[in-house]
Amino acid sequence: MNYLAHLYLSGESEQMLVGNFIGDYVKGKQYENYPKEIADGILLHRRIDHFTDNHPLHKEAKKPFRDDFGHYAGIVVDLVYDHFLAANWTTFSDLSLRWFAKRSHSVLLSHFAYLPLRVQGFLPFLIQNRRLESYATIEGII
Repeated sequence: MNYLAHLYLSGESEQMLVGNFIGDYVKGKQYENYPKEIADGILLHRRIDHFTDNHPLHKEAKKPFRDDFGHYAGIVVDLVYDHFLAANWTTFSDLSLRWFAKRSHSVLLSHFAYLPLRVQGFLPFLIQNRRLESYATIEGII
């Protein structure tokens, strides 16, 4: 559930950002029911996940978490990725993490009707608790 990384890798397109954000919640060929650029974002999300899930370093990174988290070790590693991205944000972007998060929130809210119900349910929590920014601290990913 590395939301920050997926948002960051979406580039400048608002619809691509929406699709990349909801990628985990759109199953099978349901992406075909979305506007083309949102569908492209969903497919980008899948390509990113496929790449990371099959990368040898990602497989190695999951090993320390397997005993405690089992099948969910990959999700823990995703949170770690978001932590390192947020904690080192200025290395990757000239924009502040706060500005990026606010822009992402605005884009997601302006496309609210396209979000799956489950995403509509947690988006207000994500915004209110400044989850994307909270990843910058260890406490923020716990």
